[in-house]
Amino acid sequence: FNFKDFNGKIKIDFNDHESRRVLTKCCLHNDFNLDVELPKDRLCPTLPLRLNYIHFIEDLLIHCEILENIVGIDIGSGASCIYCLLAVRTNTNWKMIGLENEKKNVEAARENIARNQLENQAVVIDQEGSSMIFERLFETDATTKSFCLCNPPFYSSEHEMVESEN
Repeated sequence: FNFKDFNGKIKIDFNDHESRRVLTKCCLHNDFNLDVELPKDRLCPTLPLRLNYIHFIEDLLIHCEILENIVGIDIGSGASCIYCLLAVRTNTNWKMIGLENEKKNVEAARENIARNQLENQAVVIDQEGSSMIFERLFETDATTKSFCLCNPPFYSSEHEMVESEN
């Protein structure tokens, strides 16, 4: 995970998937009090980019004077469910709905929500087999939504995913 540079200082190898995964888990725990499992065969989110996206949405909502009853949708929440978790942890009055179509990701995302006792603020809807992206969402919840975000990586294989991170 780590190596020493020519001066003897310990460095993190950011080209190593496992190093990034462990660093992300530690930062989520230390900075946001989130205990998140990041499966080794799934995408490891880049924390600063995800947090900046949440802050950008906060700014837009304030600008639009949307300050109450905030409900967001994350299309393609992934195994980490990072947007939902960061959004509700940094904005305790928000609720988040993650949409995901891969069974393994749905299970991992739901476990991450439960592990952090955030079931009252975040939920993941299994979209597997759905013909329309919001089909299952509107079947279960007709309340007004405040925003929708999406940052999907589209990978055809684990090899492609790992290669994209380098």
